[in-house]
Amino acid sequence: MNANTTEAACRNRRGRWGDEGFSLIELLISVTLLGVGILSLAGLFPLAMQRVASGDLESRATFHAQAKIEELKRVPWDELVMYAGADTVETAFRRVWNVQEDEPVVGMKQVDVTVTWGDRKGPRNVTLSSFLSDSGM
Repeated sequence: MNANTTEAACRNRRGRWGDEGFSLIELLISVTLLGVGILSLAGLFPLAMQRVASGDLESRATFHAQAKIEELKRVPWDELVMYAGADTVETAFRRVWNVQEDEPVVGMKQVDVTVTWGDRKGPRNVTLSSFLSDSGM
């Protein structure tokens, strides 16, 4: 490389020396904006963790309601006459169930299971319903 090529490579478009890169002020402004953005996102993490915990409780409550419906399906058909009850599972969930005869039509039974629990927002619940028929199984 000759001296003219090196000199041309070091110049910017405007033909001046020393204008390459960022100034200290530009760098400080960029870092400040980046920091504000990261701190804004960091404030969302506690909210996201609360939502995940709430979703976990709701999923577990739904699981317990479905498990009770499956348990009631195994009860002999003749014993499901006005069957009702309540229990507590995992110490946090209260489960209440009720079986109604001839709902929605004669010869069927409606099973309702409600699971209640508490969280930061107060008491919450999930209700699942199922309809059973005597299929002879």
